[in-house]
Amino acid sequence: MIGMSEVFLILFVPVFVFVIVLWLWMLIDCLKRQDDNFAVGGNNVKLIWVLVIIFTGFIGALIYYFLIKRTDSSQDLLIGIALLASVVIVVILIASLFVVIPETTPYIEPYPSRIPDNLTYEEIPGWKVPDNLTEDQNLAVNIAMSNKTVQEMLRGKEVKIGSVSMASGSATENGNEISWNLPGVQIYIGNKDWTNIMEITPLVDLKEKRVMRILKNSFIKPALPMNLSEDDKNKAIKITLADSQVKEKIGGRDYEIVEVVDYENWMTGKRIGPMQVLIHVNGTGKVYPVTVNLTENKVIEVGEYAWQ
Repeated sequence: MIGMSEVFLILFVPVFVFVIVLWLWMLIDCLKRQDDNFAVGGNNVKLIWVLVIIFTGFIGALIYYFLIKRTDSSQDLLIGIALLASVVIVVILIASLFVVIPETTPYIEPYPSRIPDNLTYEEIPGWKVPDNLTEDQNLAVNIAMSNKTVQEMLRGKEVKIGSVSMASGSATENGNEISWNLPGVQIYIGNKDWTNIMEITPLVDLKEKRVMRILKNSFIKPALPMNLSEDDKNKAIKITLADSQVKEKIGGRDYEIVEVVDYENWMTGKRIGPMQVLIHVNGTGKVYPVTVNLTENKVIEVGEYAWQ
């Protein structure tokens, strides 16, 4: 007569083997995918590990309950202990993946030796290789521009290549310290009028002819202070001091013109403003930024903040 333990084994072993094989297949499939979620240590792979650990723990509990706790047979007891030990080993092996994650280089397609046909110059307006680059620097630019990830980031955008220089740094990824010292191609990406700018720096391995990593900096200010002529400064100060609001703020006290500033888009060279005259009124601990329109010869706004 077939006992409970034999029935359990007949049903359990095929299911257990199927689940483990299915998990290995899913894991291999995930690792083949070259996106962040399915990379080693990615969130989706970790989710699979968690589910398998939960499942194996559940199976281990069933083994303990049916083949160890409830049996008087020494044979069933040994079988149960063996199965429980195998489950524990599987759990340990799976759990070790959380701790032992090999240092891997993100997959980057091989350098095809030329700019691919699927990226046209019309799709990356303004793209131009800087002058006076060395042979290695030119190679670095071409490798960077041939990378599919870089291409997708540039497609339909304004592009300007800055400098090509060695870039050193380090980062912690999945608990591992990763460092680099590679040629970096500084690329600025913007919309049509360059009011939004992002900087990317593909790091290139010239020996392997591929991009190893792409650094991103989204906090690029398009506006920078511009050099003003003395005539513009004096005109802005004159308009400011003639304004009734400013006269009221000064109130006959001593004051100091701290600075006269205007801003330009450093990519286009166009003045974008606003022009401001900063006035510090002595003894008040306050500074008044006065926004001036030189074309209309008037004050647009008078602000106020604490002087430090």
